[in-house]
Amino acid sequence: MIHMLITTNILLFASINLSLAFLPSIHNVVPTASNLRAKPLKFTQRPFSLQPVEGLDAGVVLIASPTDFGHFTQKSVALIYEYSNEATKAVVLDKGTPFTIGEMTSLNVGPLHENRLFRGGEDGGSSVVMIHGRHDIENSLRIGDTNLFVGGLTSAVKAVEEGRVQAEEFKFFFNFMRWSPGALEEQVAEGKWSTAFISDRCILSQSTKSDQELWPKMNRMLKEMGLV
Repeated sequence: MIHMLITTNILLFASINLSLAFLPSIHNVVPTASNLRAKPLKFTQRPFSLQPVEGLDAGVVLIASPTDFGHFTQKSVALIYEYSNEATKAVVLDKGTPFTIGEMTSLNVGPLHENRLFRGGEDGGSSVVMIHGRHDIENSLRIGDTNLFVGGLTSAVKAVEEGRVQAEEFKFFFNFMRWSPGALEEQVAEGKWSTAFISDRCILSQSTKSDQELWPKMNRMLKEMGLV
């Protein structure tokens, strides 16, 4: 069990930093030749729907190349949740662990304690990020121009306790992936990642079946479009 101190606006684990509600703004980025922002278009939110996109921004999903054999990135799909002049951060969507958020923290997460904990990346010290699709959760920040949000744990717990939302609407990630300015752009240019928007249902799914199916289905769609 991980013990934790609670300070103003930030929940600090002894070895996990649960900084869920106060992430830096991702909307004040000036586009440059190497930092062009993707603009999502409206598309049907079917299960496993995919829309290829050029450029990077918060809300864009990264799909690993079939030729990438990185220890952590091989056959992975990751959501960019922060994109700024300081750094780009993303969480891998399909690497679920056998643990729940309740098992890995002494924080009272109430009705969220049975939610699966996903391995979001290898950076962050020992951080936990919460993603959801609820615009009515206080202290959460919209991810780019999508209908997804990050943070707002206290409000999320209260909303579930009051029966206004379901616990499975909130997805937890241990750690994240991080790139310095320009580094991810270089990887995309080299073909390490394909970029797309995918359905919220794919992003928020917590089933073990989705862990196994997400990358193969995304990769097959890209092949059918002639993009890999």
